[in-house]
Amino acid sequence: MLIFKARLAIAILGLLPVAPSHSAVVSLNLVGNAPVLVGDSFSIDLTLTQPFDGLDASDELLAFGFDTVLNGTAAQFTGVTYSPSFSDDSGLLGLDLAGSAFPGIPNLPANQTLTLATLNFQALYAGNIDLGVLGNPSEPNQGLFFSLSGPLAANAGLSLSIQSSAVPVPAAFWLFASGISGLVVRSACRKSCTIGALSLRR
Repeated sequence: MLIFKARLAIAILGLLPVAPSHSAVVSLNLVGNAPVLVGDSFSIDLTLTQPFDGLDASDELLAFGFDTVLNGTAAQFTGVTYSPSFSDDSGLLGLDLAGSAFPGIPNLPANQTLTLATLNFQALYAGNIDLGVLGNPSEPNQGLFFSLSGPLAANAGLSLSIQSSAVPVPAAFWLFASGISGLVVRSACRKSCTIGALSLRR
């Protein structure tokens, strides 16, 4: 079954005609709105909006293929989770991100925004990272592939700032501070007691 599916994916990607670009938008979106701190695990969705704009009403989305570029050492890529509609073909096609849908994704109102995959990362250091996905149809198996058209060019990028996490004050500091405070109070009490005793003797 896997061999048949692999051969089918290769056949689909190799035989589709090239079509002019359309108005679909590929984007990278951080999951959640909280700032990313050092030590956090975070995810970025690869999203396709209006995938069928400018295409035939009977067209279907069959596959996608991208290479990725990560600039910056502040985060480490830890893996990818594909949308349930797509199988992972990245190893088969030699790409960073590649998925195919069988049967294809039809041109329906519910399919006008699709999450293709989710990229997972670990934040290592404070700093900036730039992530890009490149789907160049002049490269083998890259771009968006439809049943009646394709491959179509699709690129996206995202810049992200990773912030330093707040460093908690250790409990030992508070113990030390309370000890010093106690010594200061005791010393002040001794001085006041000594002065009082001298006053009484006089």
